[in-house]
Amino acid sequence: MKKLNNIFFSMVTSVILLVIFGASIGYATFAENSSGTEYAKSIVYNAKWFEILLFLLVINLLGSVVRYKIVNKRKFSVLLFHMAFICILIGAAVTRFFGYEGVMHIRQGETSNEITSDKPSVAITAEYKGEKAEKTTHTSFTENGSENYAENLQIADKTIKVEKDLFIPNSVETIVSDEQGEAGISLFVMDQNNQGTDFILLNGETNNLGDISFSLNDSTRKAQVAFSVVDNQLYFKSTLPMAKMGMMEKEEAMIMPGQLNPAEQKTIYKTGSLIFVLKTYLPKAKKSLTQMTPDMNKSGVIRQGKNAIIFRVSDGNTTKTVNVLSSENQSSQLASCMLNGVKVTVDYGMLKRKLPFSITLREFQLDRYPGSNSPSSYASEITVTDKEMKTVQPFRIFMNNILNYRGYRFFQSSYDSDEKGTILSVNHDYWGTLITYAGYLFMLIGMVLTLFNKNSRFRYILRLSNELQKKRKAAKTAALVAILILSGSMSAFAGETSKKTHIDALNSLLIQDEVQGRIEPISTYASDLVRKVTKKTTFNGQSALEVLLRMCTDPSHWVNEPIIKVAHEGLAKELGAINDYITFNQLFDSENNGQYKLADKVEAAYQKDPSARNQYEKELINMDERVNICNRIFSGEILTIFPVQGHESNKWIAVSGLEPTATAADSKMSGMSGMPAGVCPVSGKSGKTSMPATMPENGTKNSSDSTSASKCPMAGMTGTTGTSMADMAMTSTENESGTPAKLLSAYFSAVLSAEKSGDWTEANSALLNLKNYQLLNGGAQLPAKEKVQFEVLYNKLSIFLSLAILYGLLGIILISLHVINILKYNPKVDKYLDKSIYVFAIMFVFYTAGLIMRWYISGHAPWSNGYESMIFVGWAASLSGLVFANRSPITLAITSLLSAIALSVAGMSWMNPEITNLVPVLKSYWLVIHVAVITSSYGFFAMSALLGVFNLGLMIARTNKNRIRLNESIQEFSYIIELSLIVGLFMLTVGTFLGGVWANESWGRYWGWDSKETWALVSILLYSSVIHLRNIPKANNVLVLNTLSVISFGSIVMTFFGVNYYLSGMHSYGQGTPPPIPVGIYIAMVLLIALIGGAYYSEKKGSIKLIR
Repeated sequence: MKKLNNIFFSMVTSVILLVIFGASIGYATFAENSSGTEYAKSIVYNAKWFEILLFLLVINLLGSVVRYKIVNKRKFSVLLFHMAFICILIGAAVTRFFGYEGVMHIRQGETSNEITSDKPSVAITAEYKGEKAEKTTHTSFTENGSENYAENLQIADKTIKVEKDLFIPNSVETIVSDEQGEAGISLFVMDQNNQGTDFILLNGETNNLGDISFSLNDSTRKAQVAFSVVDNQLYFKSTLPMAKMGMMEKEEAMIMPGQLNPAEQKTIYKTGSLIFVLKTYLPKAKKSLTQMTPDMNKSGVIRQGKNAIIFRVSDGNTTKTVNVLSSENQSSQLASCMLNGVKVTVDYGMLKRKLPFSITLREFQLDRYPGSNSPSSYASEITVTDKEMKTVQPFRIFMNNILNYRGYRFFQSSYDSDEKGTILSVNHDYWGTLITYAGYLFMLIGMVLTLFNKNSRFRYILRLSNELQKKRKAAKTAALVAILILSGSMSAFAGETSKKTHIDALNSLLIQDEVQGRIEPISTYASDLVRKVTKKTTFNGQSALEVLLRMCTDPSHWVNEPIIKVAHEGLAKELGAINDYITFNQLFDSENNGQYKLADKVEAAYQKDPSARNQYEKELINMDERVNICNRIFSGEILTIFPVQGHESNKWIAVSGLEPTATAADSKMSGMSGMPAGVCPVSGKSGKTSMPATMPENGTKNSSDSTSASKCPMAGMTGTTGTSMADMAMTSTENESGTPAKLLSAYFSAVLSAEKSGDWTEANSALLNLKNYQLLNGGAQLPAKEKVQFEVLYNKLSIFLSLAILYGLLGIILISLHVINILKYNPKVDKYLDKSIYVFAIMFVFYTAGLIMRWYISGHAPWSNGYESMIFVGWAASLSGLVFANRSPITLAITSLLSAIALSVAGMSWMNPEITNLVPVLKSYWLVIHVAVITSSYGFFAMSALLGVFNLGLMIARTNKNRIRLNESIQEFSYIIELSLIVGLFMLTVGTFLGGVWANESWGRYWGWDSKETWALVSILLYSSVIHLRNIPKANNVLVLNTLSVISFGSIVMTFFGVNYYLSGMHSYGQGTPPPIPVGIYIAMVLLIALIGGAYYSEKKGSIKLIR
């Protein structure tokens, strides 16, 4: 028994359980991504074996507390930390077994006291001679991993047994003739969203579709549409007003409520929001299942296939089968049968639950960002009516502002597409949440005490590190950072040309982003556009704004400029790209009436499921977007620089948007895929004329063609036949003075003249007129002048791009100096290394200033998307370097490289640096706290990983001559690694649990196995295992610590990149196609394996033990 206790409560068992825990939930995220949420729940999250695993983990932790004698004053912080983890698991168990969640859907002006459960269940109801018995069991059925199900239900002296027989996905139910069957009807029902459902009723059945119930010869229930058979003829009676119309007729006939009517085939019946047609009536029938095929939807009416679960129902003497149809997140079409006088009804899905009070939606309110369809906030004005408590309470529910009433918490989740209804998440889990929150609090206190308790492992490692530091010179104090002020860094530009001065003034012209609705300097907008088209920040030495200006004013030149990036080798060769770039005109066939060359291929690519597209097809779609951007620039639609006074949504427009004539802008294409083959993307015309889509390089055009309204306008035109943006500048009339068209025409004319003469005076005056127009008509929506100037400066400085280069250079230099100094000590090198903290600190100040600038410009914390998070990871890495700089100067070298890598990755073409508005859920102080803490932990883990790589290299580099010195360095760096891992683990744990609190406030649950939170937990479990390995004698050495510090960082990479770009979930920042995994990653993995192998071989000669 003692031996078993020693095995089960050993540190080895603890680590094994933690690793199994982490591996299983990590696997579940991939299973969810490929096979759906219900499958992941069935095989892992809700599986019995998973519950047993967590129970064993709790028992193991309790036993370890006793075995390792943690219950004492000296180890109180460690005890509190471990008991907090047990408390959290207990809270999770209470939530799992006693709490429940659901969704309440209410239309404006309506009242509800029901929620739809979030857990799929089977409900059995038996009715016999006035008696009624019910039983509900939580279970889940999926195509890949259905649970076995068998339940008994007792009624009178009868035992009804219900078993699951088969699961058939994507099915449609039909009826077929059967001499042994009973009366049956088949209805086709279509809702207001044009979604069709085949609806089957057999004799004695009642079923609901939406809010309307249908029955066939069921006298026990009062259905709203009741069918009955009289003298072998089918009739129906409705309690609702109804209209009918024959399929060959044009006029409707009214049917009064309560009137018995013959049920006619080939007749359309309409009641409320539903339309139904009687397809079939059979006097003797049975139900049959058919799997959906693509041909079933060719009529244009969309049938939704549902999952069919076939149940066997038996009373011991007779056995029947019933088919229950269910779709994910919806209630099922329940099924009934008669067994020797007992009516048995089986239901499956997200079942309804009654509340002890009701909620009325008085009004749903939705606010959008100015000039866009992006929601800024949405709220539900509700009234709680509780007859039992005699309470009537008005309340406003909005994102991050919940209603808490009688243990039920209501959260604003979503809303109906017509903005007349709300969807509220509902949570009932008082005790589970309370116990879990208590665990969070205990863990936080335990972490803080661990950092300051002189008997903790963290403080012990600090003392060991200090002993090694006595051999070095004292590090410079952090107070020196205060001298690093930004004065003089923003000195004025000298020697500017007249054109340069004009471009500088143009930078601050405002424009509205059509998608986000954000009003921003045109320099910001130009940077986004040019980066999307060229995948560069500049083009041929010209700034993004200069490129945009010239494309607008001189399209005849730019349609022949190779500016469009082609990122696929095969497509580039096919289009005749030079150095992976093509011109706008190369995409149109001048010999075939100007047809768009990619039209058919793009259309085919869009019709494919995104997961089935190959790299060629993905690049086709990306190319289509770039062509569309160029088209909108040439047409002038892109320049939404004119505010409209009194516009209800504060929308800004472009000049082309004012023209009554159809233009290229009118198509508002999200991609060329919306165009039929052969359509000119500039005008939307068919292109079946003699007019090519190209323009002679000298910019001239045939006069005989320019007057033909039926011909395809040439690239560079506005879309009104024969009128380019440049021509428009020459044809404005005097009575248009002061209008947007006149102002823009005058400006373009002045720019064209200035390009030829070199005198930009008139262009400056025209630009001033545009700005004055914005001031007069923009109103309160205009951003402050100081903020605009700040954003222009931010764009000019390109702080993060410059810092990527500087950090990279500093990191390479410092690493080189450290290697030289380690191999052969040199006091002069030591001096340079000591002084490097000043350079590093200056760069850190600039880094911080860049983040502050972005925060001020955007109006929110700069870590709300993938680009900003990557930037912040680099900043956190720099911070970790400063934190440990006085322990070992090597941390500055390592974190310089880390910051350079983070900034370089952020600058890659697939990262989007665009400043965007926040979605409603992110408008919370939790964005600042949760994301900052959890992302900062990545910096400490990254430093540990890179130090681990460096240490493994030092192990290989040891010789008999330098072994003692290198061993000291390896030991020193290993202390830094362990300290950094502890700090990173604490920050990651606190950040994850703070995220749980935020999720509880926003979505109604503190944990939902979302991919992001799951992989954060995987990282916590993995790093916890690494830190505890020192208690296992065979793993207590620097080789294991350094190797695992590198390998474990893979979980952080997965948490950040993998989840954001490759898995589905609420934290996915990636938009569009995920970036391909670089070949360099695989090369790095091979090199890492070789490095670990070499270090292992070296360590066999004499390993360095960690002090326990």
